[in-house]
Amino acid sequence: AYGRFVEIHGKKAYVTRYGTGAEPTGLAIVDISKPSSPTILGYWTDSTDDVYNCAVAEPYVYVRGSNGIKVLDVSNPASITQVGSLAGTGTGGHLRVYGNYIFGSGAGNTLYIFSIADPKLPVQMGSVTDARLTGIYYISVVGKYCYISVTDNSGGLVIVDVSNPALPTIVNSYGGSVTFDQVDATNFGNYTQAHVVSGRYVYINSKQRVFTILDVSDPANIVLVSATTFAPYSFNPVRRLA
Repeated sequence: AYGRFVEIHGKKAYVTRYGTGAEPTGLAIVDISKPSSPTILGYWTDSTDDVYNCAVAEPYVYVRGSNGIKVLDVSNPASITQVGSLAGTGTGGHLRVYGNYIFGSGAGNTLYIFSIADPKLPVQMGSVTDARLTGIYYISVVGKYCYISVTDNSGGLVIVDVSNPALPTIVNSYGGSVTFDQVDATNFGNYTQAHVVSGRYVYINSKQRVFTILDVSDPANIVLVSATTFAPYSFNPVRRLA
């Protein structure tokens, strides 16, 4: 088994674990108030599904597996309880909580938006399907825009206007070119991975060993600022923690 995703909230880390063989898949909550000696506060296992990642809106955590979303009450980390679920909505994929909504990827090329006005009962509000969203890898939301890293079509960034959650609309996309595909495409595959949005810029890491900075101050006119190649190999960058 191995850890797949980490979300930091205050002095706690929420870590999803992907099980292999007899080892369980699930979610661990870790006390990181003393970085030199982190302590596991609690663990939840799922015997019926894989757990890919999570989105935290304390006292609830939304975990994503192959069969949909499960809602966990983590108010007592020593006794984590499932209190709700939403079946379907694709396999695996990233989740992000922003305000009263969850933004999640689905199978193929779809972004879903769910209302969590009732935290225990996610309700689908809207979705957008587009070839440019094929292979959604990482989602972040700032203001009225959702920023999405995609792994297919040579990788790239898609910006979606989510000011109306019932009718999300793609504003622009950037990628599918040498920007994200500069080194050893045959050996490494050509796709973007995680990103960080900070002010007018988006910082994007690529499995191609390319670190790209885009100016998104005007989402309708995305501008390449720089693209730098690193060696020997790169994966997800460190997230800026709010």
